[in-house]
Amino acid sequence: MGTAKSSAALTLLRRLPPEKAHALSLWGLRHGLGPRYREEHDLGAVLFGKRLRNPVGLSAGADKRAEALPGWSRMGFGLVEAGTVTVSPRAGNPTPRVWRFREQGALVNWLGLPGSGIEPFVANLAQFEKHPERGRLFVGASIATPDGVADELTMLASACAPYVDYLTVNASCPNVAGHHGNTQSAESTTSGVPNERTVAAGNAPQADHHPRDGGHTEAAQEAARSQAQIVAQHIRAAKRGGESRPVMLKLGPTQDPQVLTWMIDAALEAEVDGFIVTNTLPFELRSLLANADGPDHHHDHHHDPRPDRGQANAPDPFVTSPASVWPRHDGRTVGGYSGPRLLDIAAWMVRRVRAAVGPEMPVFGVGGIQSGPDAVRLLREGATAIQLYTGLIYKGPRLVSEILEHATAVGHPQSPFRT
Repeated sequence: MGTAKSSAALTLLRRLPPEKAHALSLWGLRHGLGPRYREEHDLGAVLFGKRLRNPVGLSAGADKRAEALPGWSRMGFGLVEAGTVTVSPRAGNPTPRVWRFREQGALVNWLGLPGSGIEPFVANLAQFEKHPERGRLFVGASIATPDGVADELTMLASACAPYVDYLTVNASCPNVAGHHGNTQSAESTTSGVPNERTVAAGNAPQADHHPRDGGHTEAAQEAARSQAQIVAQHIRAAKRGGESRPVMLKLGPTQDPQVLTWMIDAALEAEVDGFIVTNTLPFELRSLLANADGPDHHHDHHHDPRPDRGQANAPDPFVTSPASVWPRHDGRTVGGYSGPRLLDIAAWMVRRVRAAVGPEMPVFGVGGIQSGPDAVRLLREGATAIQLYTGLIYKGPRLVSEILEHATAVGHPQSPFRT
C-alpha cells in the first residue's frame, strides 16, 4: 500500500468508532491489504537466543485472536505479542469502552479482555506456523486469568507453547480482576489485593501519600508483598504448562522504587525469564502523569512528552484536570490511559528493571512511543525491544518504518543488551 493510500486509509479509520476501526484494520491485514515494508534493519537484537529481524514489536491487545500475524510481519514488525487470551470467551465490559483523545495522542480503554477464548486463538497460531512469514516474526502470547485462577494460566501456556516463542503473564490489566502485577504504590493496596469489584467498579483504594515517596506503613508493605507473591504463583503456573518456553511478566505503571523492587524480586524467585514495562495507567495513579520524570530525576529535559512539539504550550487535561476528561460509567471513572505521558514512566521503569536484573535478561519497553526518538530513548535506557499500540493508531504504519530508520541512523542503541 502506497503512502497516499495508507494516509487515506488512516483518515477513514479515524472517522469510525474505535472498535469498528480496529476490526476493519484487522480485516484488511488478514486479506493482504495492509502496507508492505520491504527494507530490513538489522539492529543486532537477540532475544532468547534468536536473532530478531528488528526490535520493534506490537503490544498485546492489538491482535487479541492472533488473526493477522502475516499482515503485521509484512508491515515491518520484528515481534508480535498476540492476545491477551483467556481460557473461555469473554464479552468484556459494556460499551462504550474505548475513548480517543486526538489532541493528546492518547486513548483510554476499558475493554475488560474481550475475546473468543483459547480455541480459536490457538487455531490461528497453528495456521501461522505454516505461513512463509513465520520465519521472519518472533511471536509471543499474552495470557491472563481474570478471576485469578492460577491453573488457567497453566492451561493457556500448555495450549500456546507449541506455536509461540515466548509467553507473557499479563497480571497488570487495570480493567479486570486479578491484575496483581499492577505495581501501584503500597499504600493503595492496604485493603488487600485488588479484585474485580474494587477495580472494575472504580473503587480501588487510593494512596494517602504521593505514589513516589516510598514511605509505607507496615500494613501497606505486607499487602504489597502479598500482591507480589500472587504474581510469583502465576509465573510458576505458566511455567508449568509452558514446555520450557520463556515466560515474561508484564508490570503495571509505578514510580515507587520499593514496590517495584518487591515485584521484581518475587518474579525472579519464581524464575521469570523477562519483564515488560509498562501497561495502561488507571485513574487511581493519575498523579504520575503530571510529572513523570521519576523519583531519581534522571531525565532528558529536552524531551517533551506531548505528541505535537509545535503545541508545547497546550495544556494537557490528563494533567491539569484528569477527573474532567477521564471516562465514566455509572458515575465512576473507568479505564486505563495510554499515550505520550506514559513514556517517562516507561523509561524510568525500564532503567530500574534493567539495573535490577543485569544486562542479560530481556526487558521490553512499552508506553508512550510515538516517534523514532521515543523508541530509541527506551532502547538506550536498557530495553531489549520496544512495543507499540496507541502510537500506531495515531501515526499509522509509517511509525514502524520511522522507528527503524531513525534507530539505524543513530546506531545500535540496544546492542549492550543482547539476550
